[in-house]
Amino acid sequence: MQKHICTLVKKSSVLLVSAVLTAQIPNAFACNTVAECNVEGKFNRAIELDLQRSYAPAQNSPRDSSSSYDGVSSALANSFKSWEDSKNAAWDVSHARYLAWEKEELSKPRTFFSEADIANDRRNVLIFGAEDGRAMRQNQLGLSLLNGTNGFQVDVGKGMYWLRKAATQGDHHALRNLANILIAGDYGVKPEPEVGLQLYELYMSASGLSASDQASFLLNKAVEIYKKDDRFYPQLIEAAFKANTLGVAHAPQVIYKLSVVSEPSTTDLKLKTLLETPSSNLYLVAASAYATEKGIFGMTKDKVKGREIIQAEAALGHQPAIDYLQLIKCLNETKTLEDRQACEPLVHPFFL
Repeated sequence: MQKHICTLVKKSSVLLVSAVLTAQIPNAFACNTVAECNVEGKFNRAIELDLQRSYAPAQNSPRDSSSSYDGVSSALANSFKSWEDSKNAAWDVSHARYLAWEKEELSKPRTFFSEADIANDRRNVLIFGAEDGRAMRQNQLGLSLLNGTNGFQVDVGKGMYWLRKAATQGDHHALRNLANILIAGDYGVKPEPEVGLQLYELYMSASGLSASDQASFLLNKAVEIYKKDDRFYPQLIEAAFKANTLGVAHAPQVIYKLSVVSEPSTTDLKLKTLLETPSSNLYLVAASAYATEKGIFGMTKDKVKGREIIQAEAALGHQPAIDYLQLIKCLNETKTLEDRQACEPLVHPFFL
């Protein structure tokens, strides 16, 4: 029993001494400022102190500028400013280096290619490309030779040769260029309008347009050729037939005007068949009446019947018949060449 009492006394003495020591030296084992705690690595204690200060009642007097917190904030601010200043200094050095390089480059003499150098390069590109079989280069070389551009002297023979080479390969632009030259007889080339129109057919077949739009375009080209040379009548009437079959709106008008202004063959069976077929189209009705009155296109001549149809159409206000009757009246009243020339304005509605 006495032994147990001694043990308790010893334990109590130890606890009492520990409590006294702890009470007397509270700072011996714990940091007391945020800065100290951060330095000593006691981050939980630093957070605790920071929170205590955050929730402390605000003081009327300004904060002590020498407090440890302000010291830490000031250190961080100074550190960031130093970093920012170093970055700005680095950028200034880099920018100054670029300005020095730019100044040096601008001070150097500039070298430009001459027109002759450029033309020579273009010549080589076109020549090598054309000889390599490239249709696009063949077309460009052909035009350059025809026009004397890109450093080439005018050479119509060689120009046409390369255009034909490109067109043979089906080059879209070459087909159009060659067609235009052959139709118009440009560059002193012998006109070949029929071949030109055939080339345009190939050109249009690759256009992606509908069959009706292609026929309309070709009909207009055929009219353009016919205006320059009325010997192109067979090709024009054929184009008009095809366009009419495909529903091209102005094809009947072309057929009607051809029947009035040209001297068609009396064995044109296609046109005879077309005009003998009943139609509601004003131009085809007028063309049929005119052909009947004159007995052309292989149709049986009946002057009275033909004139009656024309007059009936004119009475209905149909312009094709009205234009025709005005022209016939003017011509019938002429007695001299000068009188006939006075009727020329009335011919224009019929001239394609």
